[in-house]
Amino acid sequence: MAVEWISKKMIIGNGKTKTSEDFIFSKGTMNEHFVGIQAFLSKYKGDSHHCVGELGIEFKSSLKDGNIIQVELTQTLNDASSHALDTTESWVQVVVIAQMNMTDSNVSFGNIGMTGEQYKTKVDEFQENLISVSACLGSFHSHFFSSSNKLVDHNINSIGASCSAEPQNRSALLNANILIKQNAETVSTTKRLDLNIIRIATGLNAGLAMRTVHFTSGKAGVAHLNSTKEVEFDFEVVSAIALITGFEMKYEGADTHNVGTIMVGASKWDNTKYLSGSADINGANPAIKIDKKKVTITSNASMFEMSNSTKTKNESDSNKVTYLIIAIP
Repeated sequence: MAVEWISKKMIIGNGKTKTSEDFIFSKGTMNEHFVGIQAFLSKYKGDSHHCVGELGIEFKSSLKDGNIIQVELTQTLNDASSHALDTTESWVQVVVIAQMNMTDSNVSFGNIGMTGEQYKTKVDEFQENLISVSACLGSFHSHFFSSSNKLVDHNINSIGASCSAEPQNRSALLNANILIKQNAETVSTTKRLDLNIIRIATGLNAGLAMRTVHFTSGKAGVAHLNSTKEVEFDFEVVSAIALITGFEMKYEGADTHNVGTIMVGASKWDNTKYLSGSADINGANPAIKIDKKKVTITSNASMFEMSNSTKTKNESDSNKVTYLIIAIP
């Protein structure tokens, strides 16, 4: 059994509503795969800021050939007045993870779709007890709808999505939520979220290990920029990847504001453009550094009313991100 992953920055491009990319793996038989998110930046055009009516990142993936996965990306940030995502500067760092040439493995992947603000379920799929199960975000989408099913928008206080998983004998207990919030009474009315599940059962050597790492900042006016944390594994790591399992950005107290830019993920900040430099260039992933048994993750998360770095105001003061770190020896 071989687990492989490919990380690519996907940009929709001018005049389009979606885009697709091929992720080409080593030759052989692909048994399972899933699509996750390492980082994303969603912003309105130029340096503008507006209310939020709809926010989403959605994937469709298909096996194009024996070793090629085609991923279609739809990324949205809209209000009810036709202000929309800047499709040339917004992007998603997409990760496709695949099992290749698997004959007998105690590792399996799954994808569970949810609707509603809170979601909880139990999945029973193994004949053996689970020793580990983890979840990460796949697609997510949330918006405000009126009683007549028309898009409406609001100034917002917070944006967030999260998921988790825990083993219970031969079952996996899953929890998830997604929410755009103005206040306690005004929250997004429609929510969809896909969870990617990685399950390890007792028995064979899994050939990978997983860790969870949390980043948080809570000081008013201080962004969560280029924060780093180190994770140590029990073996010398050959390759590692970071996948978002949850995030939340919140303005101070009960304050509500417009949004210009939302940025989340394992990425690099270069002081000239929010979250640039995260692309996987020539196999190098600048947000993930490996030193023998240690993996260092660089994380960014913030929400700005104005998206020009020289004019920033009303920045989120509580920014949280959780990652699933997967490493192979």
